[in-house]
Amino acid sequence: GPPCPNLDYLRELIAKLGLDVRENTTISQKAEDRRSAGTYRS
Repeated sequence: GPPCPNLDYLRELIAKLGLDVRENTTISQKAEDRRSAGTYRS
């Protein structure tokens, strides 16, 4: 689909919080399984 029209604004907000923006990342199925099992929380 088309890119998010608010992407630049969201990047600015995240930067103001001092967080890094990670692009083109995914959450692995193993990590999702561990979260579901309570091994660790997101």
